[in-house]
Amino acid sequence: MRLVRQGEYSNTCGHACAAMLANTTLERVVSILDHDRPTKWHELQGILFILGVVADVDMVPCFSPEEMPRVCMVTVPTASPAIKHFVVKYGGEVYDPARGIYPVWQLPFSPRAAEVLRYARVRNVD
Repeated sequence: MRLVRQGEYSNTCGHACAAMLANTTLERVVSILDHDRPTKWHELQGILFILGVVADVDMVPCFSPEEMPRVCMVTVPTASPAIKHFVVKYGGEVYDPARGIYPVWQLPFSPRAAEVLRYARVRNVD
């Protein structure tokens, strides 16, 4: 997995995660989406499909790293409940377009429903 960084002060974390999973560039994903605004999972799922990557339809709640598949897209809660940050879990590491690569146990797992992580399995990424 190659880390793709989102631009500083940009809202392209989802775009960057799609680029990582599809082994392409951030610019290509932005071009296909035709915007660099924040994205929703259904938009990213469509882009992944266009780029040949199969992902689950729904994002499911997750309370521990053991529940997560080897490769998945993850939404991480932020200070604003309306905004989520996308990262990729690949093996035991998290590929975060804003923070870099870190161990999966550093994800902010929480028992509180408003702060729960969600993931969608990605099926055909090595």
